[in-house]
Amino acid sequence: MNLLYLESVDSTQNYLKELVRSSTIELPHAVVAKTQTDGVGSRGNAWSGLDGNLFLSFAIPLKDLPRDLKIESSSIYFAHILKETLRECNSSVWLKWPNDFYIDE
Repeated sequence: MNLLYLESVDSTQNYLKELVRSSTIELPHAVVAKTQTDGVGSRGNAWSGLDGNLFLSFAIPLKDLPRDLKIESSSIYFAHILKETLRECNSSVWLKWPNDFYIDE
């Protein structure tokens, strides 16, 4: 997976969507930012976070998704995979639906 790291961006999701639309990247691709000023939450809500948060969006080819995965379930699917991966690394992360990771509160 190609990785693009940014110091700051309005939204990793919107930034990545524009890269995909303009065909300037190859998939799979991820965008990570140290800070995010105007993130996109679920159901169109804004997402803001504190310094030290993980701001990450990624895109993979549709053909690489499991055939029985409904596209509207992909967010929780990948969030669960990442949560389990982090747990295997002894992280105490927990998942708040649909894809928000927390440690402690």
